[in-house]
Amino acid sequence: MHLRSSDLAAYALLGGSALLGLALWPSLPERMAIHFGPSGNADNVVAKPLAIVLAPGVGVGSVLVTRYGPDWLTRNTSGPWMESLSVVFLAGVIAYVQVFLYAWNLGFDVSPSLAIAPVVVAACALVAYSFTRA
Repeated sequence: MHLRSSDLAAYALLGGSALLGLALWPSLPERMAIHFGPSGNADNVVAKPLAIVLAPGVGVGSVLVTRYGPDWLTRNTSGPWMESLSVVFLAGVIAYVQVFLYAWNLGFDVSPSLAIAPVVVAACALVAYSFTRA
């Protein structure tokens, strides 16, 4: 299997978020919030080891499905450049959310709603870019 440079960048982002979790291990609570309801309050918590590996694991799985999944599952009509950009975007968003979760669980006053705003802006930019390249 030949790894593309965009795949390596995606795996580096995901691995970096997991390594950050390991570096922060002593400071993180034993049960970590991983999901927030509409009110902005945490509504789902898991054990620390799962919280550190869950998002990067899902990210790696997503990259693999995007690259090697069946055509009916990952239909891409924009070409390989858009697929590569999407892989890095996906990994970047997952790593960003993971860092947000670390900050929230460490007691920093970060708003879940405000943390999502850059993701929405970046997603809109990605879609707009894909239309200009199509």
